[in-house]
Amino acid sequence: MAAGEGDRIGQRITEARHRKGLTQAQLAVAISIDRSALAKIENGSRRVTALELSRIADTLGERPFLGGRSTR
Repeated sequence: MAAGEGDRIGQRITEARHRKGLTQAQLAVAISIDRSALAKIENGSRRVTALELSRIADTLGERPFLGGRSTR
């Protein structure tokens, strides 16, 4: 992941989560990770795994952070 790329992905996740009306805790439960891990992903201090990213995209119904278009 290039420098700053994690920040951009995290910001996109945060924005999509807000659009869906979910808290970090709700999204974290839905994708089976700790809320603190999700917070670190969103602020760019932790890398997101491919599996986590796929689960996030499926839960939020959006694919912009995977390089595609929204599924809804």
